[in-house]
Amino acid sequence: LAYQIIWIRKFGLVFGVTAYATSAVLAAFFAGLALGSWLAGRRLLRLKINPLLVYVCLETGIGMYALAVPFFLDSLYGVYGLLTPYLDFSFIALSLMRFFFSTLVLIIPTTFMGATLPLVSDALSSRIKNVTVNVSGLYAVNTFGALTGAAFSGFYSIGTFGMTETTWIAVASNLLAASLAF
Repeated sequence: LAYQIIWIRKFGLVFGVTAYATSAVLAAFFAGLALGSWLAGRRLLRLKINPLLVYVCLETGIGMYALAVPFFLDSLYGVYGLLTPYLDFSFIALSLMRFFFSTLVLIIPTTFMGATLPLVSDALSSRIKNVTVNVSGLYAVNTFGALTGAAFSGFYSIGTFGMTETTWIAVASNLLAASLAF
């Protein structure tokens, strides 16, 4: 969720900081998480590939993609600026355009994010006898990590270090998680 905080702020520079613009970004973010979870459960786990190896690739991909998001947003800023005058008369058209552009930029990393927990759960369930207790513990750790990342980013890191440096910290966290899983 550190990325969620960072990206909402960065998209605010493109779309403006309104509840509607923020909602479009959040909807795209959560759509990607849901898609990733669904794909991991439906497709990736059926392929009989080592789930931890896929997890390593996804965590690395999330971090690398996060480094590219500012470049995508720079491009988006120009396109959004050109189209907005034509759609400004329609609240629905403007909202759909924000959601479309948010989804376009965020669908890949958020899908990767959504796939990580099912993959780690599968890897854990194949190694441990009491799966229910351990998967619920894993979910608790995942939730605590999300809370910590969001709180650290939103309340401390962005204000202390800045957006770019906070992104680098989040990328380092992805690469650390990938290294530990590897």
